[in-house]
Amino acid sequence: MPKMLLTEPRQFRVKRSGPPLSDVSVFQGIDVIAKSRRQYVSGLWSQLSHKIGKTSLDHVDGIEDEAEKVLEEMRNMKIMDISPLQCNLKNFFDNTRAYKNHSISIKSCASQSADISQTLSHAKIRENEVIKESKIHQQEFEALEVDKAKLKRALEGIDTKLKAKEAAVVANEGELSEVQLEISNLEDNVSAIKNAAIQTDEGISKSEEMRRLLEANQNELANFKLFP
Repeated sequence: MPKMLLTEPRQFRVKRSGPPLSDVSVFQGIDVIAKSRRQYVSGLWSQLSHKIGKTSLDHVDGIEDEAEKVLEEMRNMKIMDISPLQCNLKNFFDNTRAYKNHSISIKSCASQSADISQTLSHAKIRENEVIKESKIHQQEFEALEVDKAKLKRALEGIDTKLKAKEAAVVANEGELSEVQLEISNLEDNVSAIKNAAIQTDEGISKSEEMRRLLEANQNELANFKLFP
């Protein structure tokens, strides 16, 4: 922040120039001109000083150029040395500019500080919100970890059951092969039995025929007479 350097107002006296006042009983044109010039210069300064006194310090530097025009006119009258007054006014306007710049700098710093404070306040509010959100996410994460562990155990149980079922399927496939082989053998046996049954029926018929013939032959022999 630039330092505001204010110079102390200088005490000054306006030095009058021109011929001394003459006796009022003697009319001299130069005295009239000098008096009129003094009144004119006094009027200029009266209006300028009034304007300076009534203008706010925040805006008084805006009349510096116009004040310089008035001082130039006063200087042109050549009835007094206005350099002390001019120097004092220059210091005054320099100090008002320094004051104005200092005030602007302070206001700017205050505005920036307020903006930073507001931004910081919003950041802290957001920080609290993020902390709350983080806690919620952490709780949800931990809950999901628990669910994951449960699912992992359930998956391990399912995997064990799956392996057992797979082993049972393999065993059943082996047993099925054995049963199918046994069925095939039984079917072969049934075919053989059927064939044997057919042969047995034929043998029984033949045996019965042979028995019938034998019985007939036996009966003939039993009734055979050697001599009529």
